[in-house]
Formats: sequence, structure tokens, C-alpha cells
Amino acid sequence: GSSVCRLRCSESSPAFPRADSRPPRRPRRRTRTTASGPSPLLILIPVLVLPFLFGKSPLLSGPPDGSASASASARAFPAAAEAFSSPRTIRREISPASYAAAAANRLATNPLQSSSSSPDGSDDGGSSEEAAGMSSPLRRLVLVGGGHGHVQVIKALNRSARPRNLLVTLIDVQEDASYSGMVPGCVSGLYSREQTLIRLRPLAEWAGIEFVRDEVVDVDPAGRRLCLRGGGGSSAAGRTEEKRWVEYDAVSFDIGSASRGLDDTPGAAEHCIPTRPISDLVRRIDEAGEELRKKIQAGELEDGGAHVVVVGGGAAGIELSMAMRARWGPLFDEGGGGAGAGGTPSPRLRITLLDSGEELFPSETKPCRDALRSVLSRRGVDVRHSSSVREISPASVILDDGTELPFTHCLWATGAASHPFADAMGRRGVATTDRGWICVSPTLQSVSHPDIFAAGDCCQIEGLDGGRALPPKAGVYAVRSGPILVENLTRYLKKKGAGDGDMIRYVPQDDFLKLIMCGDGTALGFRFGLPLEGKWVWDLKDRIDTMFMDLFDAENLPPHKGIPQDAAAAGGGTDESPGSDEESEEDGEYDTAQYDAAEEAWHSLPALEAAKLLGRTDDDVNYEEAWHVLRDMMGDDSYKDAVLEAVAARSSEEEKVVRTAAVPP
Repeated sequence: GSSVCRLRCSESSPAFPRADSRPPRRPRRRTRTTASGPSPLLILIPVLVLPFLFGKSPLLSGPPDGSASASASARAFPAAAEAFSSPRTIRREISPASYAAAAANRLATNPLQSSSSSPDGSDDGGSSEEAAGMSSPLRRLVLVGGGHGHVQVIKALNRSARPRNLLVTLIDVQEDASYSGMVPGCVSGLYSREQTLIRLRPLAEWAGIEFVRDEVVDVDPAGRRLCLRGGGGSSAAGRTEEKRWVEYDAVSFDIGSASRGLDDTPGAAEHCIPTRPISDLVRRIDEAGEELRKKIQAGELEDGGAHVVVVGGGAAGIELSMAMRARWGPLFDEGGGGAGAGGTPSPRLRITLLDSGEELFPSETKPCRDALRSVLSRRGVDVRHSSSVREISPASVILDDGTELPFTHCLWATGAASHPFADAMGRRGVATTDRGWICVSPTLQSVSHPDIFAAGDCCQIEGLDGGRALPPKAGVYAVRSGPILVENLTRYLKKKGAGDGDMIRYVPQDDFLKLIMCGDGTALGFRFGLPLEGKWVWDLKDRIDTMFMDLFDAENLPPHKGIPQDAAAAGGGTDESPGSDEESEEDGEYDTAQYDAAEEAWHSLPALEAAKLLGRTDDDVNYEEAWHVLRDMMGDDSYKDAVLEAVAARSSEEEKVVRTAAVPP
């Protein structure tokens, strides 16, 4: 079985016993800092680390002819340009943490200054005083929602990095943002709820950004202002029941989405636990689990068992079906709570996954689809295809063909629908699609109002090169669009009214590493058409997710030079410009020795050895070694082809062995 420590989402809940015999979860790595020097921008982790796994860097993606789009982004993010100019010369930083820390050392520039700098260091956008914010007019940037893209904006536009003439305000109805990539792991018991939360208020306070806990209920695009509901100000003392308007020079929306079909399907909202809002999902599953435990103890369950129906055959529904097996399995005496890493699914806990299509992940290769079916089968998940839901009664799901499926619990994981506020924006003249998504160009600007930006699930990108299909509603796209959003917001505010030609275009990757949590300390991945399975895949996913979360933990962030940490949050930037790259390194702001000392030079594995490694599912695989193989395949097409040929040859040999063994003597 897996050696991953299982943590309860609710430490006070006795329903889910902790596996105390397992080793404790490793502590988070913290980067050692000093009290001096400006804070480097650690926004590049999705760009510098994940591209080797998920696809090309969006910052370095541009028109096929290599025109200004790509070169401008390389100038704005010199660390990214350096890292990708020669990917095989950076083997020293083989771990994601070391790679990110090294990049942070090289990136200590003001984004508002660097975004318009020419390659020779001169400024083509105005005088040095204007670039420093000394004589420029006051600019107001409002961020609505604390999504995966906006937390990167907050980090980038911190008080040491932005000019004095820029005021930034974050508005959200909650003080914590759930990281969607870790929520299924939390449902499984692999993470505590606290580990899945990005604390918005401490992050905003560190960045010197005003945080207003409130809800935006209206927008006036002509007057460039937002209306807040009232009742939740930036502090308890500042709360008011009166609506108020907030003016902006640029506004960005990262507000997520709603659950598709929840309000349109009779009975769904009343009788199901929806995946959105994410903040409520774990709490409601906790409450349902405690009630289930009491019924088991009292012998009140019909047939002595439970039946969980998960509606939705996408990644969220697949992960939740296995997460529920892991979470509630111990209540029915399943060894380890898993049933997949050595345990046996209890017939007393039935899990049914309803998929409206004919096959799960139909766009993946047959080996990947076969691996997914096997993973679900071993964990006792019954998948029903071509199952569209007509109605939800208090105790059953009624399908379009009239079939009734009794349940004790029903989870609604049907995917994304547009956020209700997008409809209000449409009524105000902001361009939206017929399904309610905010229409943005590849620069992430509204196609109708260039001072309105949007990122993540709430928007739809139109006008992608070559008529490419729109990116699906997946967290990886929200994360990868973050640096583009930072760059284009700063360009727009630096040169208000900047045209599309002055912006960087976001080009979503066609292929990326897909990672599906299995609930028991293992995971299933898809990359290059290959299925990847085992504990090492979970270790890799866990590393990527926790590393991303660490970047926005205020306790990990260094103090700002010359600015008290308890200074008022609602101010502009610092009087001092950030130091040079050399000054930052000399100050010892980020000491990467703690990572580098533990690393050794990496040498690419021969193609056959790499193929064998990626095909292993045992617990002894080192995820960092497999990570390097995937990275090498991403950076070298000839190496990738050789590895894939070796995989195909091994599969062919294995099929011959199976056929030979099946022939009777």
C-alpha cells in the first residue's frame, strides 16, 4: 500500500479515524530570507516549473513568425527567457523548489517598469520619473475574486514591486480561497482543509493591497465603477449596511463558475451536494459523514449500507467517486480506507458514477482509457454511460429514460456554468457569450471594454490563432494565464488605453499532464498518450500542488525593505525602486543552498530505461526521476519519440507473452 499519511479534513470529527501508524507528512520547505532587500516576485512557478510537465510556456508562446509578442514577454520576464533559452543547461536545479528559488533570485524587477523596457535597458515608454511613478497620475486597479490567476497578480504587484501611483484593491466574499487541485485530496483525507486554503487577507496585507470582504453586485462600465452589496468591509470596524461604489482605472474578474445544471434540474439543488462553491463541499461531506456514522452505529441504514451517486463523468466526478470510497470506506471496515492499494471494496458502500457520454475521457488514447477503467473498477466504482439526469428526488436519481437509481447521498459534479454575476455584466453592455461567459480576447481583455480583464473559469477566450478550440474549464489554464494577466494589466496601467498590439497573447497549450487523484495515496496521469500510475504519480501531483500553495503562504514571504510589515494596506508602492538582480543575490534574500546541496547532476536515461520507469506502478519509483524523464521528453522531440517507441515495443512484447500464455498446451 501507500506510505502517504492520511489526514482528516475535520480534526474534531471521530467519523474518520487517522492512520497513526503511517509516517507523518513531510513539513513544508521554507525559503530562508533576511530582513533586508525588496521581495523578489515568485509568480513564475507556473511558467518555469510546470511547462516541462504541462506544455509550452505561455509567456514564450506567440505568433508563428516570432513577432513582437514573444520578444516582448521575454523582455518583461528575463528569468523566463533565460531559463528557456537553453533548457539543457540548467540541470543543477533539478527539483521544482530549487528551480523556482533560483528563478526568484534572478527576478527582482518592477513589472510596471520592465514591461516597456527595450532590450538594451532603455525605456521606450516615457521618462524615468514616470516609470518610477514619481509624476504619473494615480491609477486604481481592482481585483474581483481571489482565484488562481489573481493570487499571482497580488504576489507580483506587492508593495516593493509596484510604483507609488498604483493603488490595488482585492474584493472577495471570503477571506480564504480554496485551491481546487487539492480539494479531492482533502475529501479523501489526504489533506486537512487548512492545507487547501489560500489565505487572502494575510497575502493582501503582505503585498500592501487593500482587502475588502464584500460582494460586487453591479458594474458601471461607462463610469468605471463597481457597486458593493455592503455588510462586509475590509475590517470589522469598517463594515456598513450601505451599498458603496468603488472606482477603477482597470478591473479584473477571477470569480470562478457555478455548477452546471444544478438550478435547472428539478430537485438537484435540494437533494445533492454540489462541487461548487468549493468552500462548502468539504464541510457538507463532513456533515453527511458524521450523520452516516451515527446511523451505522444505531443500525438505521437500510440493508446496512450506503449508496453514493456521483453525477458527472469529468475529472471532478471521477476524482470524487474515488475520494468518497477512500473517505467513507473505513466506516464499513475497508482496510486502509482505500480499496485499490491493497484493500477490498466493501459491498456495503456502493459508488456509482453517472456519465452522459459513451466513454470517459474520449479524447485520450486507448491505453489511457483502459487504465482509467481499471483504476475505477479496482476501487469498486460502477460507471454508467449515456446516463442523463432528468430529476432528483429525495432518495433517487431519475434518468431521462425513466430509470431510477436509489441513493443515500448524491454529489453533483457536472462541470462549470457561468457565474451569475456575468449575466449582470452582460445586461450592462459587457460582452458575454450566449452561455454567460465573459468574452475576452487572447490578451484577457474584454472584447467590448479594454479596461475590463478576466481570467479563469469565468471567461471564454475568443480569437485564438488558427481557430483553436477554446480551453476547457480546468485549473491548469487559470494558473498558466496568471503571468499573462500580470503583464497585460501592468502594460495597460502604464500606458492607459494600450492597444492589443502592445499586449501579450495567451496561447493555451494543446496538451498537458493530466493527474487524477485515486484517493489512496496513488494517482493516475496521462501524458504523451501514455498512462502513468502509482504512488510516484501522486507524489508528483502532491509536490506540484503544495509547492504552488507555498508561494502564497504569507508566513513564507520575506519582509519588504524599508516598509514595516504592519503598515497600512491601502497604500501605493514603495518610494524605492527594487534593487538589481546582483543586489538581490548579494543580500542573500533567497538562499537556494538548502535545495542545491541535496541535488545531484541529472543525466538523461536511455530511452528503454525511461520507458520502463514510466511504466512502473510500484511504490519504489522516485517521482523526481520520473519528472525528469517527462521534462526531457517535453524539451527534446527526438528523445520523446525514442521513449514512445520503446514503450510501444515493450507493450507489443507483453501482449505476445499474454497471448502465448493463453494458448492451451
